Amino acid sequence: MKFSLRTFAAIAGLLLFCLFAPASAGAAPTDVSGAASVAGNKVTSVITNNSGGVITCAVGGFPAGTVDPNMSAPTFGLTYRDVPAGGTASVVFENVPNGTYDIHFLCANAGVTEKWATFNSQDISKTTEPVTVTVPNNQNCIFGSLCI
Repeated sequence: MKFSLRTFAAIAGLLLFCLFAPASAGAAPTDVSGAASVAGNKVTSVITNNSGGVITCAVGGFPAGTVDPNMSAPTFGLTYRDVPAGGTASVVFENVPNGTYDIHFLCANAGVTEKWATFNSQDISKTTEPVTVTVPNNQNCIFGSLCI
């Protein structure tokens, strides 16, 4: 598998975020959740924020069964989004290769005193499960999301 400089930088950023951010201070697990849908070879992930403040989330697609995204490169994504208090934010991934993936996220409030994630790590306790999606294996896609 080839890693681009951009992929390496995104992974390094997520690792640094996890390593140097303070531990969670009472983040309610139900405050932040994720959902995902598939249309052809396009995956749309939606993060819902009921935490009471703006949060920033890193979202990426990893091979199904990935337990700790810090230990592997995402197959697609690792996109950062701000999610408003009481709102949602969508992340759209185009041209996703056929296969089954877990959509993982790591979110934190502005002071990084609260965190929500789909995995356990050194200073993060998993608050919810990743969303698993299957991008159709029975389609041939050309020119992006044009599938036959």
